Amino acid sequence: MHGDGNLYPLYLDARYSLSAQEFVPFIAAAGGLALKFSDIGNTWMFLNPSIGIKWVAANKLGISLSAGLMTMSGELNRNSYASFKLGLELKSK
Repeated sequence: MHGDGNLYPLYLDARYSLSAQEFVPFIAAAGGLALKFSDIGNTWMFLNPSIGIKWVAANKLGISLSAGLMTMSGELNRNSYASFKLGLELKSK
C-alpha cells in the first residue's frame, strides 16, 4: 500500500559479497518499478542500495542483516525511508 492504492513491484535485486568466510560483508542494490494497474500513469520508480553482513551459521544456512536507504519517486514526488532487512538463506544440496 502506498498513499491511496496498491502498488505491485517489478523488482531486480543484485548483491556482491566481499569474501567467503564465516562472516561475509556485502553490498546490495534493489530497484525497479511499483506499478498501479488501475492507473498505469501513476507508476513509481524505487531504488534501495544497502550494505550488510551475512553469517554462515551452518553448511546450508545463512543469516543476513542489512541497512540502506529506500527511495521512491513518481508524480513529481520523492519519498525516502531507512530500510533494515533481516534474512534467512536456506540452501538445498
